[in-house]
Amino acid sequence: MASIRLHGDRWQARVRRKGHPEESRSFATRIDTERWARAIESEIDRGTYTSAMESQRLTLRELIDRYIDEVLPSMKGAEADGIRLRALQRRPICSFSLSALTPTRVAKYRDDRLNEVSAGTVIRELAYLSSVINHARREWGVSVDNPIAKVRKPSTPKGRDRTLRKDEEERRLNALRPLNRRSPWMLPLVVLAIETGVRSPTCRVVGRAANTCRAHQHNFKRQGRGFTRSRSSRAETMAIFSRFQPMPLMNAA
Repeated sequence: MASIRLHGDRWQARVRRKGHPEESRSFATRIDTERWARAIESEIDRGTYTSAMESQRLTLRELIDRYIDEVLPSMKGAEADGIRLRALQRRPICSFSLSALTPTRVAKYRDDRLNEVSAGTVIRELAYLSSVINHARREWGVSVDNPIAKVRKPSTPKGRDRTLRKDEEERRLNALRPLNRRSPWMLPLVVLAIETGVRSPTCRVVGRAANTCRAHQHNFKRQGRGFTRSRSSRAETMAIFSRFQPMPLMNAA
């Protein structure tokens, strides 16, 4: 049986069962206290009980810390993801314990951030937080619902499909011509990016782009955005590739 007592101006229940950690919680009324104690005892009897003490003690900031230390190092893009997660940790929402992280608080965070950044940024931030919480539930035995799954996400913004005007392109390329100590590879790399739409942190992009540019037209499909961006290749693109032949391809860092 649970023990119930008046502690100060609140009612406190303690549930002790062999083989299970002690659970205690305080309520404003005795009725709520007894209802909670019966629910915990019923879950123990059915074998469905999981302790909520961890979720009450652990803050979202501490959970992200553990995720960065234990999970992120084995993931691709760990450095960039770590920077974003560290920035999220500075948000007030990360001060809440996991049990206090309700859909209402997540919705307020979403609305506040929409006044500061784009919808796409908010969607990515919510996805980061959701992934951290889901990992804790699956791998670390943290008993908590994922409140982010219950919150409406902002509408996905339409991707950009604007291309450079001819005069804009000429001004940018003229500024990249290899004068003085400027790298001779910057100009062809930028031309390559304009022609193919490919983005990559390493020169291995050249090999991939060379294959895609052999077609007369390329379609870059953006899933879920309801549009297709098309860009025609030009004859001078293949001449750009010839400049890369003497340059050894570099491995990704």
